[in-house]
Amino acid sequence: MKTKLLTTIVLIIIFNLCYAQNKSLDIQLDGVKYDSLYLYGNNINGNRIKIAAEKINNQWHFSIPDSVYDFLPGFEFAPKSFDYKTMTNNDIKFLYPLGKDTLVTTVWNFENIVHEIKAQFIDTLEIKNISFGTTINGEYRSFLGKEVIDRFIVSDPISPDLYLRMQYPYYSYFWEDTTYEEMVNNYASLASKYPNSRYLITNLATQLGKYKTRSDVAKVYNYFSKANKQSSWGIMIEKYLNAKLFENILLPEAKTRKLEPIIRISNKYNLVVFSASWCGPCHRLIPTLKEVYTHLKDKMDLTYITIDEAKGVNNWNELMQKEQIPWPSLLAVNNIEGIKNKYYILGIPHAILVHPGGEMEVVDLYKDKDRLYSIVE
Repeated sequence: MKTKLLTTIVLIIIFNLCYAQNKSLDIQLDGVKYDSLYLYGNNINGNRIKIAAEKINNQWHFSIPDSVYDFLPGFEFAPKSFDYKTMTNNDIKFLYPLGKDTLVTTVWNFENIVHEIKAQFIDTLEIKNISFGTTINGEYRSFLGKEVIDRFIVSDPISPDLYLRMQYPYYSYFWEDTTYEEMVNNYASLASKYPNSRYLITNLATQLGKYKTRSDVAKVYNYFSKANKQSSWGIMIEKYLNAKLFENILLPEAKTRKLEPIIRISNKYNLVVFSASWCGPCHRLIPTLKEVYTHLKDKMDLTYITIDEAKGVNNWNELMQKEQIPWPSLLAVNNIEGIKNKYYILGIPHAILVHPGGEMEVVDLYKDKDRLYSIVE
């Protein structure tokens, strides 16, 4: 009797532990039949997540581990994986009528509750000659394909956080038609109105590299609630805010593979530029970098860090030779994701200006070249 009771208790504990380690998400898509449904998203480390659903009656059921839930800011649905034979990408887009407007999103939110989504199929859009790109074995390859988009109307009620995502899909992004300072103020204002929003704090955490200074990030972050600040996203932002000095590490030099420090002279300004051989915008920045280097080389060092993978290093060195680049070039090849995470590199080209003494700030050389001159000179 005692053995049976003990076995029952153990089974209950195991069941509860397993249940506690998963979030449930149920989605009902009326008006269309799918053979499969997948959830896609990039986690906090940039790794691609794919979870298949189980069909139960008229709903698709996802079981999402907490280890995924806690570090996945948002996700998309797709009825099929990318079809390499036909070069076809399948997407699902959600629409929500709001008065005379219609809010649209392809990205859904996680909430700290059990999710249930209901949506009605409207139509399918097919867009041909879409350019897709990917990095294969260290080489960037682009190709033309087709986008097939199934559109759905989302049923009421939608969560407040999803509404925020639909209303402000580019929170913590910056655009040329509005001043940087005005956008920082706008983002701080939204954080003050919605301090508990998981969407807003995840977007801030995943776009830290777009802010020029840590004080600008703090201006926005300080409005979030205590619970949000204690989340994995808040912890990530706190770590960023506390790391005010540039961490000077050793990396292999691109040709000799000899380990060298990123910052060679600590009492000078240093401009650290992250780039790659396959990055078109990085190539277009080279004339600007040459101009900056020519005018400021007495007061400022310039260093390249390429995030090329191993098979792309030769391409990088060929580019350096072709362009006759005079400044040092280092490799992140042994720990690309680690380097990107350490310096909050969301995309390239990405430039960090390191002041004498180690304080640092992000510099957009397309927009901030004059400000760079005013700081260094």
